Amino acid sequence: MAFLYGCAKTNKSITCTNATPASEEPEIIRYCNANGINAVKDTSGLYYQVLNPGTPPMPDINDTVSVTFTGKFLDGTVFSQSGDSPPRGSLSAFIDGWVIGLQYIGKGGQMKMVIPSALAYGCQGYYPIPANEILYFDITLAEVVKVP
Repeated sequence: MAFLYGCAKTNKSITCTNATPASEEPEIIRYCNANGINAVKDTSGLYYQVLNPGTPPMPDINDTVSVTFTGKFLDGTVFSQSGDSPPRGSLSAFIDGWVIGLQYIGKGGQMKMVIPSALAYGCQGYYPIPANEILYFDITLAEVVKVP
């Protein structure tokens, strides 16, 4: 699960160009429509659907969170899931799509996210995630620890 952290996605020695969220929007909309996801678009380009808002507190960027999740490619292939050891860490350390989306729910909250590649691993990818890959997540925010 460590690869879901944002710091793992950066390799300064590789130069490439990220696909823009706007260029991936038609594919994201098709996926949402085909899979019954009633998504809202964030200004970042993230598409999300809150299934359960959870209870306060909602995390801020520097709070510690623990999540359970299943991550899939848009073809339905599962590339990762939390299983018995959900990732825990500062929200700011996760991929940008999670940083943005998880701030919409509180403890116990559940959501679906369709994340443009630029808000995930961009043009560099991160094994087993190919470059410029749009990602889908089912996520439950298991814990929020507020940082003073």
